[in-house]
Amino acid sequence: MISEAHRVHPAYEIDWTVHPGDEAREERDRQARNCMIKDLLTSSRSVQYRSTGNSLKPVVYSGDVTMWEPVTDHSTLVVGEIVWCLVQPTQRYYGHAIHSIGDYYGKTFWQIGNLKDPPHMNGWCYAEHIYGVLMEVSGVQPAIDAYK
Repeated sequence: MISEAHRVHPAYEIDWTVHPGDEAREERDRQARNCMIKDLLTSSRSVQYRSTGNSLKPVVYSGDVTMWEPVTDHSTLVVGEIVWCLVQPTQRYYGHAIHSIGDYYGKTFWQIGNLKDPPHMNGWCYAEHIYGVLMEVSGVQPAIDAYK
C-alpha cells in the first residue's frame, strides 16, 4: 500500500497481505491495511494498493493496482461508482460499487455490492462510512509475483 498518488510505479506495488496457506495472518494483515487506508483517506490523502479478488470484474481484476481519492462531497456519489467503505451491518471494509441510493428517515444511504451477475449486496453505508472513491486502475503485472 502506498500513500499519495503515483509515488511508486504500479509494477512495484506488491500486496503484502497475501499469505497462501496462512488464513489467520492474511486476515490480520488485511485488517491492518484497511485501517491504514481509512486513516489516510480520512486525512485527505490518496491511497494506492494492489487489489485481491475478482468481485469487481470487469472494472478491477485481482492483482490490479487501484488508486483511491478521498471523498470530499458525498452528494456527488452516483450509482455505479466504486467506493472504499465500511459496510453495514457487517462492519467490513470493501472497495465495492454503489447499486442504489436511498433515504432512511431523512438520512441518505448507499447500497453497496459487487459487480457479479447477479450482484451480491454486501450491505449499506451512510456518509460517515464512505472514505474513498476509485479513480484509477492499472493492470500492470507485479514485478514480484506474490500470488503464486
